[in-house]
Amino acid sequence: MTVDSGAEENGAGQSVRTMPTVRCRHTQVAIDAAARAIIARKGFLSTTISDIDAAGAQRAA
Repeated sequence: MTVDSGAEENGAGQSVRTMPTVRCRHTQVAIDAAARAIIARKGFLSTTISDIDAAGAQRAA
């Protein structure tokens, strides 16, 4: 039985993921939701990556 990991090899023999995993997609959605909520609350110019990171980590857990 073979399992398709969604990875392909680039010319240098390194594995390159072509499709996001389910875990990756959940993390992406959590970060996006956190960013939108914080930007709505604090404003675009006042929002920092640290704010989004902290809130995204809480949502992904």
